This record gives sequence, structure tokens and C-alpha cells, in this order.
Amino acid sequence: MCSTLEVLLVVVQLLANRLGLNSCNSSKPPSSDKNRAGEKRAGQSGRKAGGQPGVLAPLCDKLTILMKSRY
Repeated sequence: MCSTLEVLLVVVQLLANRLGLNSCNSSKPPSSDKNRAGEKRAGQSGRKAGGQPGVLAPLCDKLTILMKSRY
């Protein structure tokens, strides 16, 4: 018969092995990794928001002319 100490040592060893698992060496999804590097978001690219300067001006002018002609 196995002693209680031997059973506890086996349980501790099994749990310790599970701690080393991550998405690279198991079937766990990457989102379950504890210390994974976060993905870079669009707002963190270092560039200012918006398009090229002056691109919307012709569209706004056309809309203004269209609105004035209808009303």
C-alpha cells in the first residue's frame, strides 16, 4: 500500500507539471497564457488619427453646393 505521503507527493508532482503548460506546449488557447505579451492596438502606433490633410475639403465643398442648390 502507498503511504499518504507518497500519494501527496504524486499529486504535487502532477500539479507542478500542469503549471508549466502554456499554449505552445499544450492544447490551451493563447488567451489563457498568464504572461503573454499584449497585442499592439491601433491607437498605440504613434501616428496621429485622421487622413491626409485636404482630402475631405473637396467632398465638403460639393456637399455644401448640393445642399444650397436643394434648399
